[in-house]
Amino acid sequence: MMDFLLLASLKRFSSVGVLTIRVVVGLFLLWAIANILRSETHLRGFASSLAQFNFPLPYLMARISAYTQAFIAVSFTIGFLTRWAGLLCAAHFGVALAMVDRFAGMRGAFPAAVLIAIGVFLAFHGAGRFGLDSFFEERARQRFDVHY
Repeated sequence: MMDFLLLASLKRFSSVGVLTIRVVVGLFLLWAIANILRSETHLRGFASSLAQFNFPLPYLMARISAYTQAFIAVSFTIGFLTRWAGLLCAAHFGVALAMVDRFAGMRGAFPAAVLIAIGVFLAFHGAGRFGLDSFFEERARQRFDVHY
């Protein structure tokens, strides 16, 4: 009865859950940053908004932010260097929350807070079974006979 109440049978699909989180968040982040990566005008607009929130060197920060977010997006989507991307995601959106989104109230701050939480989760959990990290970990185990 307790297994039914706790839905214990779903545990075997946990890697599918991690895959879903990674791919949905990764593709969303890529979509969100695509215009800035493709257009100098959009990049300058982003830099202008960073300047309004007193970021130092706003054009440089906009460029760093865009490429960092693109790295996080691709990494999450394919499950490669996922723990590093999770740490970067938590730090990146931590800065966004502290510098910008805290002025937007709870609803405005929520997306950054969720991305921080997802970043922390993926940093601790990793890509799961359906990511490239798993493939490389398995190869390293076989090559060096390392047991995790």
